[in-house]
Amino acid sequence: MVVKSGLTLLYIAAPFSLRSHNCAGCSNVRWFGKKIRRSVRNGGCTMQISTVHHPFETKDVVGTSHFDTNVSKILKESSKKAVRYEVEDDDQLPLLFNLPAITNYWERRQVESRSRYFEVLSRILPFFIKVLLESRSGKLKETETRRAIEFREMLTYLGPTFIKLGQSLSIRPDMVGPAAMEELQKLCDAVPPFSTDIALAMIEEELGKPADVLFSEISEKPIAAASLGQVYYAKLKSTGEEVAIKVQRPDMLKKVTLDLYVMRKVAAVMEILQEKLTASRVQYRALLDQWSRSMYLELDYVNEGKNAVRFSKGLQGNPEVYVPRVYFEYTSRRVLTMEWIHGKKLAKSDPAEIRRLVTVGVNCFLNQLLGTGFFHADPHPGNLLVDSRGRLVILDFGLMSEVEKSQMDRMITAIIHLANRDYKKVVDDFIFLGFLPENVDKRRIGSMLGVVLDQALQGGGAKNINFQKLSSQLSEITFELPFQIPPYFALIIRALSVLEGIALVGNPHFKMIMEAFPYVSKRLLTDDSPYLKQALREILYKNGQFSPKRLRVLVDSAQGFIQNGEAFVDFDTPPEVGASTSQVLQFLLSDEGSVIRNLLADEVANGLDLWLRHFLQQLRTSLLAPFPVSLRSYIPLPLTMRLASAEPLDTKDYYYMENMQQAVLFLLTDRNSLGNQSVSPWMLRQITSSFMKEEIVHMLPQLIKESVGWNRRVFRKLLEMYLKRLSDEIFSK
Repeated sequence: MVVKSGLTLLYIAAPFSLRSHNCAGCSNVRWFGKKIRRSVRNGGCTMQISTVHHPFETKDVVGTSHFDTNVSKILKESSKKAVRYEVEDDDQLPLLFNLPAITNYWERRQVESRSRYFEVLSRILPFFIKVLLESRSGKLKETETRRAIEFREMLTYLGPTFIKLGQSLSIRPDMVGPAAMEELQKLCDAVPPFSTDIALAMIEEELGKPADVLFSEISEKPIAAASLGQVYYAKLKSTGEEVAIKVQRPDMLKKVTLDLYVMRKVAAVMEILQEKLTASRVQYRALLDQWSRSMYLELDYVNEGKNAVRFSKGLQGNPEVYVPRVYFEYTSRRVLTMEWIHGKKLAKSDPAEIRRLVTVGVNCFLNQLLGTGFFHADPHPGNLLVDSRGRLVILDFGLMSEVEKSQMDRMITAIIHLANRDYKKVVDDFIFLGFLPENVDKRRIGSMLGVVLDQALQGGGAKNINFQKLSSQLSEITFELPFQIPPYFALIIRALSVLEGIALVGNPHFKMIMEAFPYVSKRLLTDDSPYLKQALREILYKNGQFSPKRLRVLVDSAQGFIQNGEAFVDFDTPPEVGASTSQVLQFLLSDEGSVIRNLLADEVANGLDLWLRHFLQQLRTSLLAPFPVSLRSYIPLPLTMRLASAEPLDTKDYYYMENMQQAVLFLLTDRNSLGNQSVSPWMLRQITSSFMKEEIVHMLPQLIKESVGWNRRVFRKLLEMYLKRLSDEIFSK
C-alpha cells in the first residue's frame, strides 16, 4: 500500500500495475505506458483513457472490487494491447503546455493555489516595488549588487521552478542588468534526493513491472539529484548492460503547473505596478508563457530520449563526440534509461585535455547551431564528460532548441560583420535576427554598438576579452535601446557562456570568437547560400578590389590556422604559420572547394583579360612606334588589338594584376617559410619551377581532372568579355 497526494493507491501484481482510490460515482484503475490521451466523463470525476504501445506483452489484467466492470468496458474500447485509465487529480493536467487547461485546473483548487500565490506574492511584491522605486529615484545603481543577491536568495527559497526561471534570466541582458546576471548564474538546482522507495515505486508504475524484474542490480542511493529528478546506476536483467536510470520527482507536473499558474498571476500584478510607476512596458506574462513551454518539455523523458537520438544523428559520425544510447523499452514520461558511461567530468580533467575537448565541443556546438539547426541548450559542466576512450560525452537532452536555415546563415554573416567591425551591417543582421525592431534608428544604433565594441577591443582589452565580458558590455546599452534577446538566442548565449566557462579553466586566454572562426570560415568558403556568398564577397573584395591576402586568411582559418593575441579576426593580417600548399590545393580541389573555385575562375578570367590587354597594348605601341603620330590611326590593325586598346589600363587595373600575382604566390608557395613578403616576377618564376618539382607531382591526376571544368568556366568568362567589347565596337559605329 502506497499513499500519494492524499489518495490511497493499490498496486496489484500483474503485467501492468493498477491502482484505485475512493471517488464517489466512478471506477478507477490505471496502468502505465507511453500514451495518447483522451478523456471520458463518468460521474463527478474526469477519467483519462490513453491508448499505449507498451514494451511488455500483456495476457491478463486484474481488476478489484467495484471497478472491474468499467475496466473490462474500457479494454473492449481499445484496439491496442493496453490502455491507461487514470483519475488521479493531476491527470487533468495537460501533458503539453496548455495555458487554459492549467488555469482551469488550478482555479478549481482555490485552497492550494491561493496558499502558494500568497506565499510567492509576499516574497516577490515587496522586492519588485523596492526595485521600481529605486529605479525611479535613480538610486538603483547604488543598490544594484545588493538587490541582485536578494533576488537570487528569493528565487532559491521559492523552489525548483523559480530556480529554473532564474537560470533562464541569467542569460537575458535585455531583462536584467549585469549585476543580476552575474548573481543569477550562481543559482544551483541541486536539492536533497527523495526516497529510493518512492523512486522504485515510480519505476514500477511507469514501466509496468517491478524494478527487480527489470534490473538485476540498482544502486541503493541516487548517484546524482537535481530539481526535477535523480539518477541511479543499474544493470539490465535481460542483457547485463550497465545503465543510468533517471527518475522524475513525485508530482513534478502538479508542482510545476502550480508555480506556473502562480507566476502568471504575480506577473499580471507586476505589469500593473510597472504601468503605474515607470515608463517601461515589459510584457512579463508573454515572456513567462514562452519560457513555460520549454520548462514543460523538460518534464517529458520520452521527448528527451528522442532529442538524444536526433542529436546523435546530427553528429555525422564525429568520432570525438559520443551520445549514450537510449533504451526506449525502459523509458516513459517520468523514467529515462540510458547507457551508463564510465568517465569523469570534463571540468575536472587536466588542462591539456580540457583544451583539446573544448575545441571539439565548440565545433560540435557550432555544427549544431549553424549546420543542423538543432542544438543542446544546456551544456553545463555536469552534462559534459570524458569517457575512457577520450571522447567528449554529452548528457541531458531535456532542453534543446532549433533555428531556421535563414537564421543560421544570418548569424554567420553577423559574426563576419562583427569581426570586420562593419557595425552598419551588424545592425541589419540584428534586425533580421529579431534583436532590434525594423523601424529602429540604424545610424544611432550602429554608432552606439561601435563605441561599446571598440572600447572593449582596444589596447589590452582586445587580448583579454571573452564572450561573457562582451555580453556584459552589450547589456549596458540594452536599457538605452529598443534591444531584446529573442528566446531562441537566449539559449544560444547560455550554451556559449557555459562552454567558455569550462574552457577558461583549462586555458585562461581562451577566446570563443577566435575558436569559432575556423568553422565560420569553412562555412563561408563552402556554403552556396545567397547570404553567405554575399558575406564572402564582402570580405574578399575590400574597397571593391579582390584581396588575395584576405582569401589566404580565410583558407588558413578554415584549416585551423589563425593569428594569436586578438579577440577578433584581422582579415588583413595572415597568421605567421598557415596551411601548406598541398593543404590549400587539396581543399580547392575537393567538393567543399567548389564555391571558391568558381569565384577564383572569374578572378583568373579577369586577370588574364587584363594581362592580354596589357600585352596587346604594348605590342600595338611597338608596332606603331615607327610611324608618325598623325598616320597611326590609319594603320590597319587586327580586331583583337583594336579591342584591347579600346579600354586603356588604369591604376586600378595594374593594382589588380599585382593582386593576381599575389594570389598565385598564395597558391603555389610554402608560405610558412616565405612569410608575408610581396612577390616579384622573377621570384614567381622561381617559385613556380620549385613548386612543379616538389609539390604538384603527386597531385597531377586530380589537378588535370578538376582543371577541365575550371578551364571551361575561365574560357566562358573571357569569351563573354570579348563578345561584349565586340558588341560595343560594332554598335558604337
